[in-house]
Amino acid sequence: MSKPTIKAVSLNLALYGRVSTERQDVEGVSIEQQIEQIKLWAARNHHTVVDVFLERGASAFSVEKRRPQFDRMVAKALLPERPYDLIVVHSQSRLYRNNAERELLEQKLERNGVRVAISSQPRPEDDLTSFLVRNIQGSVDEWQSRNSGKTRRRMHAKKCERRLLQWREATIRIRCRANRHSGTERRKKNLESQPRRGGSGSPHLSSCPLR
Repeated sequence: MSKPTIKAVSLNLALYGRVSTERQDVEGVSIEQQIEQIKLWAARNHHTVVDVFLERGASAFSVEKRRPQFDRMVAKALLPERPYDLIVVHSQSRLYRNNAERELLEQKLERNGVRVAISSQPRPEDDLTSFLVRNIQGSVDEWQSRNSGKTRRRMHAKKCERRLLQWREATIRIRCRANRHSGTERRKKNLESQPRRGGSGSPHLSSCPLR
């Protein structure tokens, strides 16, 4: 099946923006910035934006983690009437972090005449070169995601370990204070319970536990 040439004609676009966490939305490229940059790219190439799909707080690593907006966009792109010629994202990792799943999706879309375009990472027009480039980039994205996840888990484990240690130290301090308080009370009771010789006067010093 012949594929539409991105630069030759005006095409209908579906735009997709995604962030996986609130922190990424603030510190990284926010959804608003992604869509703004894609729209600038579309305007430069004289394309028409048909739909915009936004996904906040959604991971792109596995198909098991559902993304309602993403699923709706793909379902529309696969319709026989094909409302889009292109699905455009700011970077390839916005589609999938798992490279195999991303490639399967792109091939499925291409069979229906829909291609994927990356506004910040233009792909070669040659099919074989484009296939190579996108899979290299996809493998890098997947490695970065897995490595970041491992780092986050390691940092979380260390944080939990520190909190457990702090809890143990606090528990020990509380027990020590309780033991000191209890020992003081026992000494006071022992002192008060000492018998007085001669019916009056101070207790005999030799029997005083505080001596």
